Amino acid sequence: MGKCFVRRNKGGMIHNSYDGVLSFVAVDPIEKRPFFHFYPGSDFLSVGLYGCSFQCVWCENHKISQCVKKGKYTSPNQLVKLALEKKVKGIVFTYNEPIVHYEYVMTVANIAQTAGLQVALKSNGFATEKVVRDLNLHVDAWNIDIKGDDKEYKSCGGDISSVMSSIELLGRIASHLEISYVVPGRLVSHLEHHIYIRDWLSSLSPIIPIHLLYLYPSHKVKEFYNKSDLIEIYEVFREKMDYVYISNLYDTGIMKRDTLCPRCNSVLISRAPLPSVIRTSCCEDLAGIFS
Repeated sequence: MGKCFVRRNKGGMIHNSYDGVLSFVAVDPIEKRPFFHFYPGSDFLSVGLYGCSFQCVWCENHKISQCVKKGKYTSPNQLVKLALEKKVKGIVFTYNEPIVHYEYVMTVANIAQTAGLQVALKSNGFATEKVVRDLNLHVDAWNIDIKGDDKEYKSCGGDISSVMSSIELLGRIASHLEISYVVPGRLVSHLEHHIYIRDWLSSLSPIIPIHLLYLYPSHKVKEFYNKSDLIEIYEVFREKMDYVYISNLYDTGIMKRDTLCPRCNSVLISRAPLPSVIRTSCCEDLAGIFS
């Protein structure tokens, strides 16, 4: 069994023992994944499988990413049929790492797009260039995690340079890209790292939406850190990135979920309590911001 928990050597061939075994299925607003600029306000079928290419000690979904359970096979056609029955805008693969099931994801995406559905991926971005390119032919939107510095990545079982390479590639070829910037407690006060990542992302494109994510205690990490510390990191990113959010905090004074015009600061989308597009006399062309 590989470290992803789902692939194994079977007769000299790599075999996915959990192909099409779903761990979780739910209808959610696309903002929960989080995608803020991809069909805002739309419902998607959120789909989880099992396994992951990382073993993060703070993983909030470790019960499906770092272990497996036997289950019933769901064919790509069955999954697309369910999405159509639920009358959602599309399917988003999330919860675990979908790239370890990339053949299944691509098959679902082909059928879904033929049926008029959108397909999105929430991923750690730790993959070869070939796999990223192959998936991108069938995926409409990506949200890639940045999980800290190289020390943090080594503890997860990967490296940041490979993830940065995937992001650089997707920045050139993807139809839609958003970034989830996970803030581990160890790095909250390391402004030099945040500035480095901000400058690198802004060099790719300042309009890539950035989601700062508070890291809640989970799995093997039990320590809280001050939620308000994210505000300073938010301000660092806002200096050079047009669309920055604190996506998973709802505390008054800390919540940063509205989409603001980068030129006049008008609210383009208010996400409290539900997403709703507010078209003002803003100077920004909304068609250039949202898919």
